[in-house]
Amino acid sequence: MAFLESFRPKVNLTNVKRNSYPDGMERDKHIPDLISITEAAEMLDISRQAVHQMIQKGQLVGAQIGTTWVFRRVVVERLRDG
Repeated sequence: MAFLESFRPKVNLTNVKRNSYPDGMERDKHIPDLISITEAAEMLDISRQAVHQMIQKGQLVGAQIGTTWVFRRVVVERLRDG
């Protein structure tokens, strides 16, 4: 896994507007901002397993693409913010 990390681009996302890519290109407003199960767990301050439990209970709606779950960022933000 560490080998694969060496190929991941090193980008500081703290100053990137949500509606643009790190290179400054504008996002397509028709494509939702999706996050992974790991990112959702970090935003909710819970484990990945807890996110899976929320999915099974119907408390969090996402889409499974192959074996990967993705979620709309706005849905997770609303859940986090109450």
